[in-house]
Amino acid sequence: MHKGQIVAKEFMLQHLLREESFGEVWRALELNVGRIVRLFFPYEPLRSDPALPDRLRSHMVHYADFTSPHLIPLDRVVETPEDGVFLVFRHVEGPTLDEYAAQWVHSQGQFPSHLVRDVLLPIAVLLDEAAQRGFSHRRLAPSRIIVSPTEGVHVLGFDSIDLLATMANRHSSFPAQENMENLRYLAPEQLRGNEGDSFSDQYALAMIAGELLYGRPLFFAQKTDELRSQLLAVSPPLIPGQLEHVNDALQQALQKNPKARFPSSIQFLDCLTGRIPFTQTKVPLTGFSDTSSSGFPASPMTPEELDDLPLSNDSLLLMPPKSKGLAFPSVSEEREDSFAAIRTDAE
Repeated sequence: MHKGQIVAKEFMLQHLLREESFGEVWRALELNVGRIVRLFFPYEPLRSDPALPDRLRSHMVHYADFTSPHLIPLDRVVETPEDGVFLVFRHVEGPTLDEYAAQWVHSQGQFPSHLVRDVLLPIAVLLDEAAQRGFSHRRLAPSRIIVSPTEGVHVLGFDSIDLLATMANRHSSFPAQENMENLRYLAPEQLRGNEGDSFSDQYALAMIAGELLYGRPLFFAQKTDELRSQLLAVSPPLIPGQLEHVNDALQQALQKNPKARFPSSIQFLDCLTGRIPFTQTKVPLTGFSDTSSSGFPASPMTPEELDDLPLSNDSLLLMPPKSKGLAFPSVSEEREDSFAAIRTDAE
């Protein structure tokens, strides 16, 4: 893949956004409608797996009724003899959460603690809505969260990333199950081979929150096996300079036993930010006394109640001061660059 390449006769690749665990993510221009999209190209041998297209389309049908303003669903699956199989997602303009946090650290020295709730509340809402419907992401990571200054926070790959990971793991020649960057967001039960659920998503959300407040990973190792051992057996560190309820909330949400975590992601976030006392949501290690068969509270908040949860800035996130080398080109700039390249080629 390279900049300017035309794939499936309808997309022009603009630039590589990042290398993911199971493939490459590219920003591209959809030529027939002139819109910017996000394309995901699985690595080989997953990309040539004959079962992949049908499995992805089946997942699209399964998740079709699950909608949320914070969700970027899989738009379609494209398959051609020349370019293989790739996934098309709607593009939301803005950096990923890890890039967003890095911008703040680069310009201000740290991520503002008052923004943690504003950034993570839309994700917590989405995770709890999904749990009510029996869905879970299972592969939540900062690289799969988009922070838009105009459209708020969005989560990518709810209906596809875990399937790609599961299928990739079946190929013995595949380079890795999950790269070091994203491995630490897998809950201990997932590292032990379990599928994961809404409590696993809460664990990932807590890991992300802890890193934003700490300014560094809560767990770090040079080798994958060392990191796995830490995640399975070592308690997360207390974050210096934080109030007691902050560390208490993180310690509970990052429990190795999923049943010892909070009943919901929103309750975790409310305890983390001091909106409700920590003692009101503390649960015994034996599990919950009033839960559904999935382990989620039997009477969760309704979607209407979730939508009413306030953000301090009406979902429009404060972006860090621009720093040299950290600016992101606008959609209009990139669209014009792409059309200019097409005109040049035609001439």
